[in-house]
Amino acid sequence: MRAIGATAVRHLRSILRLHDELVFPSRSGAGPADLKKQISALFDAAGLHDARGHDLRRTFASLAADEGYGDATIGELLGHARRGVTARHYIRRPDAALVAAADRVAERIAASIDERKEGEVIDLRATQREAV
Repeated sequence: MRAIGATAVRHLRSILRLHDELVFPSRSGAGPADLKKQISALFDAAGLHDARGHDLRRTFASLAADEGYGDATIGELLGHARRGVTARHYIRRPDAALVAAADRVAERIAASIDERKEGEVIDLRATQREAV
């Protein structure tokens, strides 16, 4: 479980759900989809041939650091920090500070995207077919 910002939650709620628990299920529906190839194809279609999905994590971490969050908070947001047995096995809710941190970083990313609305919308399914 990861804390995500309110902007991301609103966007995810607007997506047509094909699975009860997963936003992006695998084709079989047995687990989460592996989106590495599709994300790479999107970057390539945008002309960003050197960028990959992991760069999104690095950018998120850098923006969180710019916002003044420490390594421990950023590690938790990215899922790097080790948690104790109680938190790992019994507590299934993100810390309020993590939700606030994720929300603040997500708002900054959303504001950045809103400033650059002149981009082209790419059909993920069409990009996916081209990548195969």
